[in-house]
Amino acid sequence: MRHLQSPLVVAALSCGQQQAYNSFVTRFQPELAAQGQRLIGYYQKSKNGVDSLNKAVTALANAASKLRAEDPQVFCTATWNLFWSLGREPDRLPAAAAENLMYAVPMPAQYQDPPIVSASDGAGASPAGAASRTVPVK
Repeated sequence: MRHLQSPLVVAALSCGQQQAYNSFVTRFQPELAAQGQRLIGYYQKSKNGVDSLNKAVTALANAASKLRAEDPQVFCTATWNLFWSLGREPDRLPAAAAENLMYAVPMPAQYQDPPIVSASDGAGASPAGAASRTVPVK
């Protein structure tokens, strides 16, 4: 969600889209707050804690600012269209967040279950036919 929100903050400040951003935050406050708490919780469990969270948020803001600087017209039009489409179809928020990842900024690592140890050989193995699971840290 933060990958979606950072460019929208930049658009509010540098594309004259403050009213659209304020409407976005008001409309999606519960979702944004919940995702923010999940992000804080994740980083509190990580080895570098809040310092890593601050660095990640700064990296996202810098990446969004760079996108705007590279082509202001395209950036501002894209963010305006995003505000508009989310206003008309608010149920698309999770999809919009997934579609607007800034790949220049690495995603936080996800928790992975340790391999299952077979009693017969002691080596790490997954049960036959089971897929490896990756789940976000909550």
